[in-house]
Amino acid sequence: MLAKQFPWIIALLLLAGSVAATAYQLYPFYLDETSKKEQQASNIPKQAITPERTPKRNIAKFELFGDFSAPAAQITKQENLPKTRLRLTLTGVSASNDPKRAKALVEGPDRTTLNYAIGDQLPGNATLHAVYRDRIVLDRAGSLETLEFPKLSSSNFVASTTPEPEPIPTITTPPVDVTNINTMRNNLSAADKKSIKDKLSALRAKLKQP
Repeated sequence: MLAKQFPWIIALLLLAGSVAATAYQLYPFYLDETSKKEQQASNIPKQAITPERTPKRNIAKFELFGDFSAPAAQITKQENLPKTRLRLTLTGVSASNDPKRAKALVEGPDRTTLNYAIGDQLPGNATLHAVYRDRIVLDRAGSLETLEFPKLSSSNFVASTTPEPEPIPTITTPPVDVTNINTMRNNLSAADKKSIKDKLSALRAKLKQP
C-alpha cells in the first residue's frame, strides 16, 4: 500500500519545493516595491487637517412665532380706546415686543385679507399702530382706535338637515280565484285542450331554434 502512494508523495514534495523556490526569488522584488511606495508617500506634503466647525445656534433665543407677552404698561394705557367703525375684520395676529416683528392679518371691505406690519396703511386711511394678542390699534389722523377679533354667534353656523325619504308606494294586486281557474279548465273540450297543447309545443320548438 505504501509503495503505491510513494510516487504521489514524491510529486507533492517536488511541488512544494518549487513553490518555495519561486517565492524566495520573488520576495526581493516585493521588498523593492514596498520601499518605493513608502518613499513616495513620505515625499507628499502633509496638509493640515482642521476639524469642521459646526455653528452653534441657541434655538431658545429665536422667537419663532413671536413673543405673545405685550408690555403691561402699554396695554393698560390703550385698554379704553374706542372701537373703530371701519369695515375691517381682524383675522390673525403675531404679537411681539419688537415692533418690527409684529404682524396682523386684516380683511378689508373687498374681502381681501392682507398681512400688515406696524406703520403700514390700511383701508380707510388708517395706520397700524400696535399689535396685541386679542386686538390691534389703528391710528386715524392722530386718534387711536382698536380693532378686535369678531365674536362668534349662533348666526355664523348653518344647521343642515337631511330630508326624510319619501314613502315608497305599495302596489296591491287582487287575489286570484283558483276555483274559477279550475272551473274554466274543466269546461274546456278535448279539441280546445289539444289546440292549446299544439300551440305550446310549437312555441317550445321556436324557442329551441338558434
